[in-house]
Amino acid sequence: MSPNKNTQQPNSPTIAPEFDSVEMFLAGINAAGYARYNYGKLLSREGQFKEMIPGAADVALLNSGAAAMHTAIEAEGLSTGDIILCSTAMYGTSKARLDALGRYGIRVEKFDPADMGSLKQVAASMRPKLIIVESVANTKEMPLIDIAALAVIAEESGASLIIDNTLPSPHLLNPLQMLKGTKASHVIVESGTKHYQDGKNEITLGLAYSSDLAKIQEIKRKRIDMGTYLQPGDEARIPSTIAETMPATMKNHARNGLVLAKALQSLPGFVVAHPNLQSHPQHDLANTLAPDGIATLFYVTIPEGDTGAAFMQRIKNAGEDQIGLGSSFGHPKTWLSNYQLDERTVRIAVGSESEREFDQVVKLFQDHALKK
Repeated sequence: MSPNKNTQQPNSPTIAPEFDSVEMFLAGINAAGYARYNYGKLLSREGQFKEMIPGAADVALLNSGAAAMHTAIEAEGLSTGDIILCSTAMYGTSKARLDALGRYGIRVEKFDPADMGSLKQVAASMRPKLIIVESVANTKEMPLIDIAALAVIAEESGASLIIDNTLPSPHLLNPLQMLKGTKASHVIVESGTKHYQDGKNEITLGLAYSSDLAKIQEIKRKRIDMGTYLQPGDEARIPSTIAETMPATMKNHARNGLVLAKALQSLPGFVVAHPNLQSHPQHDLANTLAPDGIATLFYVTIPEGDTGAAFMQRIKNAGEDQIGLGSSFGHPKTWLSNYQLDERTVRIAVGSESEREFDQVVKLFQDHALKK
């Protein structure tokens, strides 16, 4: 008889283990666990991700990017009177969560992520408990954060750091490398929904990682209380080869993004926001951190007399199955979105197509981007 019937169905994850005898139950229940408290395959997967992220002492997997951010904030142990400094360029769900903290007497102040001098002054005077930023912001202007400078500010003010690294992932930009040696307490969070499932579009997933083991252990304790752990069924759908495939995939995304951004910038009337372009106010920082491309998406402003919706439809009609319309990113093919953007702005989330395949995508844009 099997000591644990779950082992008979490796492709059918369960929430709690079933045993064949009381003896086996008493011997194995503490090690087997209940999904919300940790389960063997989750811990194994977290170990795999830890090896994939240089500098990580541990990784916590959660059921979405929002769950990763919310659990990381909860793990900071904030209380009435504490101050949080938050970048103005943040994901909407994260902003809403932070704004809601005001009801508990926690003060949230916003700052421009591109103005580190101003942040230094504000942090010195306010002595925040926590500073929250995105490494590369998923907003129309795509501002960057100077993580090395941020670490100094956090050390001097005594603040902890939460850095959302969803856009680049550790394969294009690893904040832990820039935080190496810092005394500032830090956690990096990501929406793994985007890049950690090999271009599939099946699960939501969040990550939190740090070089500080105690920080991740506290997040793992909080995910038990909050129910934000990654469900067994979703964990099982993460590709087993993700550690081997993701670096090359991210390289393709980054290369493609920069190639297409440059091509569109050369067209009359187009304004392109991509951190690595010479036209971006922080291009020096972007090219120092990731000269081959720091992001897998960028934003374009369509020429006057045209609209983002019309532009998207032209490209979709011409490209057919080569082009997707949708608000996510990290897919094998290029997706377009104007969700919650102004009339003439479009976000282009480049695919991970091969260089030869992407040449066709670039030509498609060149031939149809302009209104006839």
